[in-house]
Amino acid sequence: MPPLSPSPLPPPLLPQPLSEAEVGDLVREAIASTGASSGRDMGKVMGWLAPRTRGRADGRQVSKIVGRALAAQTSPLTTIAATEPGPDHRC
Repeated sequence: MPPLSPSPLPPPLLPQPLSEAEVGDLVREAIASTGASSGRDMGKVMGWLAPRTRGRADGRQVSKIVGRALAAQTSPLTTIAATEPGPDHRC
């Protein structure tokens, strides 16, 4: 019987890591899907993202991106601009 030659094993079928841009796209989709509007909605957004990013992105990084995205939605400049009277407003 001839000796067995080692056969090359296929690479493990691991999910491909998500790029930061892909995570950003998922975060925007999560915010829209959950109706999140502030940092208080972080849990809803992370709950939506968890099954989509598990094993493909670091949870701490995802959380930071979500936090930045939610903060941008409720930044003070956005709030002030939305509540200040326009140029036609007379006191």
